[in-house]
Amino acid sequence: MFGGIDGPRVLGDTWTWDGATWTRETPGTSPTGRYGMAMVYDAARREVVLFGGANGQRFLDETWTWDGTTWTEAAAATSPSSRFNPRMAYDAARREVVLFGGYDGISFLSDTWTWDGGTWTEEAPLDAPSARRSAGLAYDAARQEILLFGSWDGFVFFGGTWTWDGDEWTARASPESPSGRRDVGIAYDFARQEVLLFGGYDGSTYFGDTWTWDGDEWTPEAPARSPPGRTSMGTAYDAARKEIALFGGAAAAPSLRDAWTWEGTTWTKRGP
Repeated sequence: MFGGIDGPRVLGDTWTWDGATWTRETPGTSPTGRYGMAMVYDAARREVVLFGGANGQRFLDETWTWDGTTWTEAAAATSPSSRFNPRMAYDAARREVVLFGGYDGISFLSDTWTWDGGTWTEEAPLDAPSARRSAGLAYDAARQEILLFGSWDGFVFFGGTWTWDGDEWTARASPESPSGRRDVGIAYDFARQEVLLFGGYDGSTYFGDTWTWDGDEWTPEAPARSPPGRTSMGTAYDAARKEIALFGGAAAAPSLRDAWTWEGTTWTKRGP
């Protein structure tokens, strides 16, 4: 986990989670404090990729990688423009990171980029989700496609579902679906071969609902216990423990710092 914002404080700390304990890391080099960046694990290169975000004064276009010990800024010849709240997912079938959308301070964006470990390439699909930021984005390993859900364009909270196959975006229909919202928690559950979605915000409600996507449709889950409603949480799959970990976020109260895990049936609180 890197950075974020806590009220007026923009954070630049690096932490790792081993399934039970958070450890603060002390890398020799590090990105400056920021929030609203995109971050994902690149399995082909065995490193975490971070892009963009904001530092409280401007939007950023830097690409950084984390190798488990330190952060390194990548010197890519081409790059997506500076932006806030883009989304990234690692496409294992094509061994590349995919980035979509965001906000550059003037316009909401609808561009799609791929990262191969050294170079950013702008893709040119025939169709794509409309310009937006704060979408939910996750790689569906069973279907070998990236799932995009929802987000916001400054006026409308979207609830639509799209998939990316490496060349094109396709709009998907489902009998049931989460309502329009932004900044959901989303991650692929390898153990159960489905995408998990939690929470989000639609301008008036901090959602606390849990949904799963099986490649064809969304299903609302009814866990015995659940985190309080929130938005902008960190969410990732923990392969060693075969569960999804969720941390923090924001709600009507101050920023949250609790940790939860999902094992396919219910949520368990793990942190303070």
